[in-house]
Amino acid sequence: MIVFKNEGILDINSIITFGVSVKEKESAIGFFGTGLKYAIAVLLRNGCDISIKAGENVYNFGTEELIVRGKSFPIITMNGKPLSFTTEYGKTWDLWQAARELYSNCLDENGTVTAEVDDSFHGTQVIVMGESFDLVWKERYTFLLTAPVLWANDSLEVCEGTAEHVYYQGIRAYTLPTKSKFTYNLKTHQKLTEDRALANWWGAQWGITWALASCDNKDVLESVIINNPEVEEDWLEAGFSFDNLHTGATLNELVGFHIRNKTEGLNKTLLKEAMNRSLLESTPEEYAHNLSPEDVTTIKDAIEMVLRAGFDTTAYTIGVVESLGEGETSWAAEDKIYVSRLAMNAGAKKVAAIILLSILKIENGLYTESAEMQEFLLDLAIKLAMRK
Repeated sequence: MIVFKNEGILDINSIITFGVSVKEKESAIGFFGTGLKYAIAVLLRNGCDISIKAGENVYNFGTEELIVRGKSFPIITMNGKPLSFTTEYGKTWDLWQAARELYSNCLDENGTVTAEVDDSFHGTQVIVMGESFDLVWKERYTFLLTAPVLWANDSLEVCEGTAEHVYYQGIRAYTLPTKSKFTYNLKTHQKLTEDRALANWWGAQWGITWALASCDNKDVLESVIINNPEVEEDWLEAGFSFDNLHTGATLNELVGFHIRNKTEGLNKTLLKEAMNRSLLESTPEEYAHNLSPEDVTTIKDAIEMVLRAGFDTTAYTIGVVESLGEGETSWAAEDKIYVSRLAMNAGAKKVAAIILLSILKIENGLYTESAEMQEFLLDLAIKLAMRK
């Protein structure tokens, strides 16, 4: 026997009426008003007994046969009277989901779980009996979070152990596309589907990354930001994006360390953000003193091509860096344009194209992949062809 109990007294209308949900807390896990009905149907379908003691009232649930067009359905009854749904309700739910639902309701009402009925208790007690349910409850660690917390803030807990699921307020809420190095528990309000899964995984993932950006646990961050697919599994953390996030001192220190040591597998978005900061703070001389005569000639030839296309480069500092990250050939912001060694090796035409695109990005907000940029370049090509 498993008993879910809380101080409030259940209004029976929440069971016999559809579309009724009276959860008052914004952080409540359930709010559709269907979960308890689902749980009752799933429990009865799996051969379990369920009754609810609400104050002085006791409600026992069972089934009786309902014939519809010659087909038999087990309709759910309450104290012998048929309700408006059958054990087919919540057909896709497994027994563990019914246990999760009852526990979530209990958690929403600041309740507790016990192994016996308290006849002197004047709140609500949901009483479930059945060997199959007892087994599911013994294995509740598969859907209730019990792992030790390694680091936490107001929005996230990072817990020990790899995981195939993400949790919301300690309840399993989403099956991950790829296993994660840590177990993540979201603490702030999340939108859920009717089966209590996260409605927006990408938003939740952004929330995890946003929280980690301010993490001060070096061991956690080290595992999150270093992902080398050649020697490791393809972890969820490898896809975390820190673009445009304010990163804390601990994370910045680690990123700087790994950049200096040329560590393989450093998160690409962190590498890019670090490069952005360093280039914005740099002086032109820092990226000019290693230029060979060939580099100088390439830059001059490229600038001449850009000038012939009708664009003025005099307002910009144009420099060369050895690397801007894997596959990156340029960086541009404010009055600075930097070209990678990879692009320089491709010759003056490639560098000219980079300078031209960078100017368009800075001055007009046009990006290479945008339709506006494609239209602009086509128009420019036609104009240049007409000059000849």
